[in-house]
Amino acid sequence: MRTVVIAVLVVIVVVIVGVGAFLAGSSYGQAQAQNVRSQFFASRQNANGGQFGQPGQAGQRGQGNFAGGRPVAAGTVKSVQGDTIEVTEQNGNTVTVTVNGQTSIEKTVNGTKADLTPGTRVTVMGSQNGSNDTATLIQVRGGP
Repeated sequence: MRTVVIAVLVVIVVVIVGVGAFLAGSSYGQAQAQNVRSQFFASRQNANGGQFGQPGQAGQRGQGNFAGGRPVAAGTVKSVQGDTIEVTEQNGNTVTVTVNGQTSIEKTVNGTKADLTPGTRVTVMGSQNGSNDTATLIQVRGGP
């Protein structure tokens, strides 16, 4: 009889230890996953030189180096006046950029300034001189 009681107690202790280890491991795994996510987004932020928002959010304009320059604006063309284009970003901010002879405007085929009409969705790459952004590349992502 005493052997049976000891065996039952050993089984109960093993089950309790097993459940505890499972719960501790699960909690540790979730914490590790959160750390990996945080490190990933931190590395993306640093690589791009700016803070990009979580999915569905607009981010801040970055300072990273990309083909065609750094990200200057991404959004919808609000207006085109001469060599100046206003782009409304997803967060509602308006960014004014200058188009010059060095600016490449792309869509499925190379475009022209005439392709940049109000309502056109664009990504603008370029450089900044003081408060003036100058486009070196404009990618047309869709029309009005």
